[in-house]
Amino acid sequence: MISLVLADILLLLSLPPKLYYSVTKVPGLLCSLIQAPYFVNTYTSIFIIVCITVDRYICIRHPFEGRANQSPRWAVVICCFIWAAAWICSIPIYVFQKKEPIKCFHNMSDQTWSVPFIVSVEVFGFLIPLAVMVFCSAQTIWILLNHKTHAKKSVEESGSLRVIVINLVVFLVCFTPVHLGILLQILGDMNNTHGKGNISATVELFQLIMYTPTFILGLLFNIMALSFLFFKVKKLSESTVYMMALIFLDTLLLFTLPFKIISYHLQDNWNLGSVFCSTLESLYFVNMYGSILISLCICVDRYVAIQYPFVALTLRSIKKAAMVCALICLGTSVGTLSTFQLHGKGHNISSCFHNFSKSTWENAGLFSTLVIIFLGSLAAMTFCTAQTVRCLRRHRNPDNLQTHSTRAERIVVTNLVAFLVCFTPYHVAYIMYFLVKNNIIHISFQQVLRDIVQVTLCWANLNCCLDGVCYYFVLKESLEDPLQNNEKRAMQKP
Repeated sequence: MISLVLADILLLLSLPPKLYYSVTKVPGLLCSLIQAPYFVNTYTSIFIIVCITVDRYICIRHPFEGRANQSPRWAVVICCFIWAAAWICSIPIYVFQKKEPIKCFHNMSDQTWSVPFIVSVEVFGFLIPLAVMVFCSAQTIWILLNHKTHAKKSVEESGSLRVIVINLVVFLVCFTPVHLGILLQILGDMNNTHGKGNISATVELFQLIMYTPTFILGLLFNIMALSFLFFKVKKLSESTVYMMALIFLDTLLLFTLPFKIISYHLQDNWNLGSVFCSTLESLYFVNMYGSILISLCICVDRYVAIQYPFVALTLRSIKKAAMVCALICLGTSVGTLSTFQLHGKGHNISSCFHNFSKSTWENAGLFSTLVIIFLGSLAAMTFCTAQTVRCLRRHRNPDNLQTHSTRAERIVVTNLVAFLVCFTPYHVAYIMYFLVKNNIIHISFQQVLRDIVQVTLCWANLNCCLDGVCYYFVLKESLEDPLQNNEKRAMQKP
């Protein structure tokens, strides 16, 4: 709270210079010195408000762990980190300054208004904090409204509820309009500069907004999962083997995302070579379908282990899981042969990840393979998940909800939800677009459908982040089971 008050006071002190120098021309360096404190204090306030909401959420959602980890020292460290990060992130204001005298807060340089810079600011300075605020506030409000306590605690809970609601309302009312206006202005600028390109400005903007956090968070989750696997997990299991394969495939796919952003921005002026483009497309599409098959293996593995425990003793093993993963990687690698023909034979590629050749869209074999992989995986995962959850709930101990069966249920349900949320929209749009391109069905909004295919393809790559939730439950199971076995052995000792 003290840090938020300090940020607000400094922001208020910057308002008189803002009013004066917005109508008076001053040298670029002086203008940067005036602008930096204003923006630093604005975004510092945003992140401190988010910290207050997250702190309340942790205390209410995990009361014992929250109180154990809370301390004024940690709060001071977090606030100092926010202030330091905000000032470091203000460096571009000085770097991109104009040399000639200008009116502050107007006529900023082209680098300042460049799409990658503004989108990065919007994603990390507003959209991610907004998502965190909404999630934590919704969870906290739901817990408080459904948690029945005696009268003495009801006053404290109603006070916490007011803090959470006011915090969220202040955030939405104060920060949403200006950031929405910035996004609309960028979209308008992109329409003016890329109006004649094959990739619409809306698709390019959506891709930047989606891929920036997907790349950073996906890479972070994969690195964290690998570090836990190598340094925390003492013994591998079938699930951890599948998880390692999934991490490998997700990492390869993440590697292609920056180049996909570049290719969409370059439109039809790809200049990094045809072979390199085909290699990137191969990594992108092949590893996406490899991830689908690995997710299917995780689901089937759980189903066999729970539904047929005695048969699973002979069917399941770490060695067999590794062989299945190797077979999937080998099989999907064979699929790279088709990706080298996406733009036609012998053509010099000028647009990467889009503008595929007419023969590609007429290739019924490729279409059938991709649809069969998706629909077959969807049917098998839905069946296995439903049967697994049904079996687990039938044998659940009502006196102990935090059991191994509950964790197993979370793994299969999370796996299915990630699959449905990420891959279903793209494949539905892909099937529709294939039918339109081959004149099987006729619609008047083919260009809109093309944009939908590209947008849902961006959305499908969220799988790299949502897999992190599955990693969490698998690692939690791997770390807790040995502890529980040790406790059982200790209790059995005389």
